[in-house]
Amino acid sequence: MEWNELENEVMRRNNAQTILNRLTALKNNPRKYVTRWIWELLQNALDAARESLVVSVESSNDYVCFQHNGRGFTKREIAHLIYHGSTKVEDENAIGQFGSGFLTTHLLSSRIEISGKLEDDQDKRFSFSLTRTTESEDKIMISTKDASAEFQKSIQLIQPNEHSDFTTFRFPGANQSQEVVKDGISDLKRCAPFVLLFNNKISKIVIKSPNDRRVFWRETEQNNDGHVAVKKITELHSDGESKETEYALMQGERGSVAVPLDGNLDLSHVPKIFLSFPLVATKDFSFPAIINSSEFTPTEERDRIDLGTAQTQDVVTNQEVLQESSHLLTELIRFVVGHYPDFPVYKLSTIAPIQRWTWIEPRWFRKYIESLIKAIRTTCSVISADGDRPTMSPQEAAIPIAVNDDGVKELWDLLREVNSFGARLPLRAHVFGWCQAVRSWKAIGSQIGCYVDTVDGKRLASHVEEGTVVEGKGYRTLSRLSRLLSANDPVVWLNKLLQFLVSNRLFVDDVRERAIVLNQAGFLDRIGNLYRDKDVSSELKEISYILDSIVIRMELRDVRLTAVADEVGKGDFDNLCLVNRIVKRLRERGDNIDAEFSKASV
Repeated sequence: MEWNELENEVMRRNNAQTILNRLTALKNNPRKYVTRWIWELLQNALDAARESLVVSVESSNDYVCFQHNGRGFTKREIAHLIYHGSTKVEDENAIGQFGSGFLTTHLLSSRIEISGKLEDDQDKRFSFSLTRTTESEDKIMISTKDASAEFQKSIQLIQPNEHSDFTTFRFPGANQSQEVVKDGISDLKRCAPFVLLFNNKISKIVIKSPNDRRVFWRETEQNNDGHVAVKKITELHSDGESKETEYALMQGERGSVAVPLDGNLDLSHVPKIFLSFPLVATKDFSFPAIINSSEFTPTEERDRIDLGTAQTQDVVTNQEVLQESSHLLTELIRFVVGHYPDFPVYKLSTIAPIQRWTWIEPRWFRKYIESLIKAIRTTCSVISADGDRPTMSPQEAAIPIAVNDDGVKELWDLLREVNSFGARLPLRAHVFGWCQAVRSWKAIGSQIGCYVDTVDGKRLASHVEEGTVVEGKGYRTLSRLSRLLSANDPVVWLNKLLQFLVSNRLFVDDVRERAIVLNQAGFLDRIGNLYRDKDVSSELKEISYILDSIVIRMELRDVRLTAVADEVGKGDFDNLCLVNRIVKRLRERGDNIDAEFSKASV
């Protein structure tokens, strides 16, 4: 065998071995790459885009078909496609970097039918199939050679009435990979609006399946405010219904941050990091909006970026882009608060828990998240319940904290009538969201979260106890409570406070020891010092007071505090208890006068 032939044989076999190894890895771990096929096809389409790219993906019971109207293939690109490689390293603007990516489409089918027009011979078209299996190197070498021959044989002139604007990838037999098809299509539906936001060359995405048809497109009009662009994405369903959603896009020097302005949209299942297309392993990344940058360097699997311990230039660049994203987020928050007052801004302030990611260096990331929380904490993002002060930062606000939505709103209602808190509360409709945001900061373990003024039931009980003390006397009065409140009836408010503490299981331990329960003389005391009034006669209470100032009202709870009616406290007190006490007192007085007085009085 001549040297040139031997050399070509070795290169073809090495190429086949590489393809075989890659396909085997895909076959052994399909879940890792289950949605990458759709993004690989879209990346190839975008790299071929001109000005207005239309892409479509159609799935049926026995095939998947992907099409785009971008430029055609060059012969060089066809050669790289057949022999497993990438020409994109020659193009600085191309997104794809690894020729192995296209192999993931074989999760749909071992055979791919490819057709389109030739870019370097524009009056001609081609059509050929490419088959790759995991049987052996020899099988791959044969199928590669067959695909090359079929491509060359298929080249022919485009006929005058022939529609050849689309490049097509057809995957027959995809019904054998229904889970892969379903997951890829679902991912595209979730992420299509952001794909349109971040890629101006893509104008429309069409998704067809047996029971559904979706069309996504971006409106041409854009409202710009400085570095912010508001773009409208329309989603048309097969039943004719359409949904228009506005998205705010904050552009920086190295990337952008985007968020839907429909506050009901859930981003928990959307990857948080995009390189024009989603990096699918970043759905749980601790960032409340979507980050996009062409400067990101992804891993070879294109599912995440590397933020690891090795301070390579790629890692440093990735970290620097993320640092800029923190600033862009706070700018985006300011824009949203100023232009969309009904938007639930707390969603842009809630940070998902830090996971044990293998691709992120923990110490660097914790510092990054703490700086992000600090920036959010000092940004005017809380819409105040007080009309005189429209917005404030979370650091300035008083954030009610309770275990559930109802509890937070009950606490908000109580705090609204407390002079020192009422003017610093968020809108009632936003209060639980802010409670969750602050909890997310503290759950991360950041001390930054502790600098936010949070108010729970225990703190409010302490505030009442401390604020009702009469200076220099040591006792607490109802009149002092009235000064703390804007409420018309302080007793009604106090009963609501106690009801909140009881219903939220907070009226225990140290809270029970707080002097926040009103007695019948107008003073506040600990519940353990007070009896339950079991219908004690008012006349007997008056007699006891006249008789040497037995102030039984100091020892009885105010009966208007129905919230603690079931609390035993010091115990029950009835008429007989008071009669016995009066009799005892009369006897004591009689002993000081004479026996006849004592006997007659009793």
